[in-house]
Amino acid sequence: MDVISEECSALIGSIGLIYSANIGDNFAMFEPAHGSAPKYAGLDKVNPVATILAGAWMLDYLGESDKSAQIFKATEDVISEGKHLTYDLGGNAALSEMTDAIISKL
Repeated sequence: MDVISEECSALIGSIGLIYSANIGDNFAMFEPAHGSAPKYAGLDKVNPVATILAGAWMLDYLGESDKSAQIFKATEDVISEGKHLTYDLGGNAALSEMTDAIISKL
């Protein structure tokens, strides 16, 4: 999965946008593909999208497809507007600012 995640990030512009899942017959685990990024811990800097969309995908898996779709749409809207983007997407917003912008769209 790591190789595919890295290749996907090159296609869309940032590893911070790639969400992932391991789905089995009875259980599933959802996560951002980029890992924990400990060097950025506490800096309010990294892109929150992969984590948010991993959670939205989990909601879909749990049968909450309407809520999942709302989160995906809100995230797409914020990215399209370009006002609250983290550094990896060419902006200067903090993690919390981008997250708040996504929440405000919900």
